[in-house]
Amino acid sequence: MNIAGVIAEFNPFHNGHVQLLTAVRKFADLTVVAMSGNFVQRGDIAVYPKALRAKAAVDSGLADLVLELPAAVSLSSAQGFARGAVELLQSLEVITHLAFGSESGDLSELRELISYQRDERFDASIRETLKGGVSYPSARQNVLERIAEKQLPQLREANNILALEYLQALEGSAIEPLTFKRPADSVSATRLRELLRSGADVSDFVPFTARRVTDNTSPLFAEDAEFAILATLKAKPREFFDLLTDATEGLGRRLFHAVQSVNTLQELYTEVKTKRYTLSRIRRMTYRAWLGITSEPSAPAPYVTVLAANKRGRELKCALPLKNAGADDFHKFIAACKTARNVI
Repeated sequence: MNIAGVIAEFNPFHNGHVQLLTAVRKFADLTVVAMSGNFVQRGDIAVYPKALRAKAAVDSGLADLVLELPAAVSLSSAQGFARGAVELLQSLEVITHLAFGSESGDLSELRELISYQRDERFDASIRETLKGGVSYPSARQNVLERIAEKQLPQLREANNILALEYLQALEGSAIEPLTFKRPADSVSATRLRELLRSGADVSDFVPFTARRVTDNTSPLFAEDAEFAILATLKAKPREFFDLLTDATEGLGRRLFHAVQSVNTLQELYTEVKTKRYTLSRIRRMTYRAWLGITSEPSAPAPYVTVLAANKRGRELKCALPLKNAGADDFHKFIAACKTARNVI
């Protein structure tokens, strides 16, 4: 039996996800999704509750079981996100393949890109390039193009970058990778969030299953939570910020000092950001600080949390126990924060 694992955020669930899961369904007997919960890898709050996003995927008939990624994994770098998600799927001991979309759609091309990173010159070159104050993604692009002696535009594509991290996380694993080319005309989740923020109609880009489960739920955004986030961070002592996982080279203290004087998250990000640190990294660090996440997960959880499942998914016999998610009031809390901010 082929059981495919898919790593996703479904933020929101849209037609591009349907295309990927449809391609996976043609190959796999069952599809298991490891999905970000209330927080996503770009450093943000998911626009809809995790249970609704998971239900939309299962109700589509294309996913059998949706499991929750821990927040510490969802709010990690691309490398940490991929590694944590792959480890969760491996721990089930039933996944035979990892399926993912990419702009490339070609495993051999993606593996060639990885081979450049394994070049003996890479580590020393990346350290030297980072001294120039550029971000890690920019430094890596520069170094790998020098090693390859050609332009590598594939490394500028978000799904390709995650695909490379998935392939490296799978090294030594019995799980086999499958990649599917992302349609060039597919509307991105980023664009859909922009439309939702403006109040535009997104029905042309979202399957009926997703519209049905979210029709009575308003999308929420980072600014709706900033009152609660900033209030919490302003109350934290300086020493707390030094404990954060990303608090290297004084970044934790930079975040602490910025928190004291800003009134919005956007002001905070602008104050903390430098050429060296990407905006996504600053956002992730802010949310990890708010949640009190000061370290990476030290060991796999003794169970995995089920967000949604159909009959076949519930009957899947995994090495780890499948625990149903309890009541989740996170989005109600954020909605209340939004109301309180508007009143104030």
